Amino acid sequence: MYLKKKDERNRDRQMRREEFVASAFRWFRYNVVAQCSPNPISKDINPTFSTTGRIEAQKSVDIIARVNGWLQEKYFQEGDLVKKGQKLFLIEPDEYTLAARTARARVNENSAVYKNSETDLRRAEQLLKEDLVSREYYDNALTQRNKNRAALD
Repeated sequence: MYLKKKDERNRDRQMRREEFVASAFRWFRYNVVAQCSPNPISKDINPTFSTTGRIEAQKSVDIIARVNGWLQEKYFQEGDLVKKGQKLFLIEPDEYTLAARTARARVNENSAVYKNSETDLRRAEQLLKEDLVSREYYDNALTQRNKNRAALD
């Protein structure tokens, strides 16, 4: 008995589906087909597609400075084409100017110390020939001159 009811329900559903499809077909034929123009126009159409998205370049380069410091000026805009050797940034020069002056002063100081140790070595060499200083004094003067030369280089 249960199977009979189930079969009947399935047949009812099938009939309702068929009726729905038939009524939809009648509506389509009446509303769409009947209202079509008797002289249709044939044209090529260009299909378009609109969407949102993000574009990314195939090639890109990160531009970074080789030295630390505060940027004072930037000579390009993002997306600009740049050439090899083109000036891109101006980094605040105060820190590097001070470092260059300090390095020059250190070189000048080491140069003066080296010249003085050269003079001391020549003097020690003369005194050693006259046997007025020990060999150790001469060796110390030679060692000091070599250290000062290395500091200058």
